[in-house]
Order: sequence, then structure tokens, then C-alpha cells
Amino acid sequence: MVFDKDFMAISREKEGIMTNRIIRIIVVLSATWMICITPLLADVNFSAEIKTLPGWVVSKMKRYSWRKECPVPLDQLSYLYLKHWDYKGKIQFGRLVVHQEVALDIVEIFEFLFELKFPIAKMKLIDDYQGSDAESMADNNTSAFNCRFVTGKEGVFSKHSYGTAIDINPLVNPYVNQETIVPLQGKHYLDRGASFQGMIKKDDFVTKAFKKRGWVWGGDWKTIKDYQHFLKKIK
Repeated sequence: MVFDKDFMAISREKEGIMTNRIIRIIVVLSATWMICITPLLADVNFSAEIKTLPGWVVSKMKRYSWRKECPVPLDQLSYLYLKHWDYKGKIQFGRLVVHQEVALDIVEIFEFLFELKFPIAKMKLIDDYQGSDAESMADNNTSAFNCRFVTGKEGVFSKHSYGTAIDINPLVNPYVNQETIVPLQGKHYLDRGASFQGMIKKDDFVTKAFKKRGWVWGGDWKTIKDYQHFLKKIK
């Protein structure tokens, strides 16, 4: 048998070119995969920001959730931008306004809840609901500051007016005072022995995280039950 040396040299050259191309493709695909996966990996880490109120937030609050008669000035409030898991198992960024004295508490608690993948349906500023607590609760929105009166006590400022209270998943954790249920749709979640997504129960990890830092849970109250509500007294 006669071998063509030139043909063999060309074949080896082509083989080398193909090998290099395959290696390049693998490298490109690997790099692309890393580019795609890196943000996903980064997303599973909790992050939060504590800021003074941005101008656009102040403008919205002056329209809906804050007025001069409110018991706390705007410069004592902080804006929080933090990650949370939603009801679909996806990571979202939520917004809260709280008193500056409790801002770090809230971040630490929500970091703990994030690590345990406790779901928060949504976390929008109350101003997105034109300051309507009723609409926010019906939408299962978690919120904190809102200058308003205590439910059923006209003229008495709620702890939300100070930025030292927060309502979490209010639809599945309703306010209950005898026949009064707020939000009204919360009547479907009165069985506290049931297991609904986002539900807060006595002595669960949510209540323990708050109580550890000196917060009070409305679900512990004797006559009124406010399962969504946590508050903290500050000086």
C-alpha cells in the first residue's frame, strides 16, 4: 500500500484545526454558562440597603402616607430596599419605610426569614395604594410606615405612624376583633391550625425572630388578634 505523505499532512492539519475549534467552542460555551449562572448564584444571597428617604419617596409620602401632623418627622425615617422570597419561590426586591431606630432590626429579621425561604407575597410602599391600608391588606402587601389612626380608635395614632410597626402577609394573617375581620377576605384564614403559605403562628420562627429583638406580636393579644402585626416600643 502506498501512502500519500502530503495527503496525510493535510489530514493532520485539518484534524488539528477541528480539535482547536472544538476546544474553542467548549471554552466559549463554558464561559457563556458561567456568565449566565453567576447572576443566578448571586441572587440567592440576601442583600439589603438602609438609606435616608430618597426624594421620589418623600414626594409620594407627602401625597399619601405622611403629613405635618404626623408624630414623627421624615428625617427620622429610613428607606429599606431588601430581597425576599415570593409565593412562587422567586426572589424579589421589596421596599419598606420604618423608623431609623428599628431599621437594622428589620434587616436582620428579614435576612433570617430569607435564609429560611419564608414567603412574602409582596412588599410595596403603602403609597403605591394611595395610603389605603385596606387596599394594601386586601392585596396581601407587607408594609410598615403609614401615618394613620388605630383601627377603631379615631384620633389615636397607630404605631405605623411612628414607623415602629410592620404588617406581614396581612391577607393570611388578618386582624380579628370579634366579628370584625380585616381584611374581609382574611375570613378564609381564621383557622390558625391550618397551613397556608405565608402564615404566621404562635412560637414559629417568625414570631421568635421578632420577639428576640424586643418586638411584640399582635397574635398574642387576649381580646383582639392581629396576626399580621409586629410592633416595637422605642424611646
